[in-house]
Amino acid sequence: MTQNSINLLKELKKKAGNHSPSRKEISKALKYDPVKIDSCFLSNPYATELIYKYGLKEKISNNFYNLIESYPPNQYFILDKLSMIEKIDPNKTIAFNGAQQGIEVLLSELQYKDILLPIPTYSSYYEAKNIKSNIHFHSLESKNSFEIDFEKLNQDILEKRIDLLILINPNNPTGKSISTSDIKNLIKTHKNLQIIIDDSFSHFLPDLQTWINEKEIIMASSENVYFVKSLSKDYGIAGFRIGYVQSNSPILKSLKDRIGTWVINNFAVECLDVMADDAFLLDYEKARLKYLQAKDIFYKNLRTIDALKVFNSDANFYLAKIPNEIEGFEFVMRLLIEEGIYIRSMSDKVGLDESYIRIASRSETENKVIFDGLRTKF
Repeated sequence: MTQNSINLLKELKKKAGNHSPSRKEISKALKYDPVKIDSCFLSNPYATELIYKYGLKEKISNNFYNLIESYPPNQYFILDKLSMIEKIDPNKTIAFNGAQQGIEVLLSELQYKDILLPIPTYSSYYEAKNIKSNIHFHSLESKNSFEIDFEKLNQDILEKRIDLLILINPNNPTGKSISTSDIKNLIKTHKNLQIIIDDSFSHFLPDLQTWINEKEIIMASSENVYFVKSLSKDYGIAGFRIGYVQSNSPILKSLKDRIGTWVINNFAVECLDVMADDAFLLDYEKARLKYLQAKDIFYKNLRTIDALKVFNSDANFYLAKIPNEIEGFEFVMRLLIEEGIYIRSMSDKVGLDESYIRIASRSETENKVIFDGLRTKF
């Protein structure tokens, strides 16, 4: 029975491409939901619980008819709400239906010929590139814990005549962050280089406030820098699809004039209403810090599993290497079917092989179950 289920999930994965099948797709394929703990998709469960606690379900239920009948508000309303939640300038920001849409729009609208992407990283950045452009991969090495060597990166930029660089801070799936001094040096050294910086995992950085302050300085220093941000991971609301792009570039005004009307639906706007409350934001900061503590404990525990090589991370997940003789995707699916724990195989990631897995941190209680489940498999 287990092997039959694994074979069904392998077929499902082929349809999903470079992304993991959702619980809905898995449940349909198996005719039941095997997921007890979702350690594949990346979010802070304490934040999701907080949004539930603040009455979003009742807020939507009490106004359900109007929410489905009415058109949602425009960009300016949404950006005003976002400015109460995140430190953004509405005049230099455009909201999107998730960061994914922001990525797709930027990569289709910006003018570039040669794009450089450190790998392994989030696959949408090479999937969504302009078909007329050339993509160059800058390989990160496990022996260096997948850290970027900026001397080598600079050399690649010059030799390959790169006009668009993609950086994710912290990176997915390696969890490695980039210092603001390195970003500033890139801007100073390559004045005409366009840079997209995805900071969707920035709320898991050890010093979030420093990053927020430095991000403002970076954006003010250049019109060639574009920041992409998702609210899915930190606030635990992937289902609402809320994201945005920030830049000092005049391109953003052009984008607002042409696209972005009704980009976020009414249910997501109700969620923004809850999140914009001062009391919620104070409680969210407590939930964020609580989550970071659980994440650190989880890392220490994972490192005690001898068969796993676990890489440290400034994001809310850990990249790990399992023994080469174990087939990675089958291992992940067996863990799901037998233990109800859904983690992510890295077999489809450019720059990694099937011996790598990604384990998302959850609540402290869930992390203990994930740890125990993993430990039984080695």
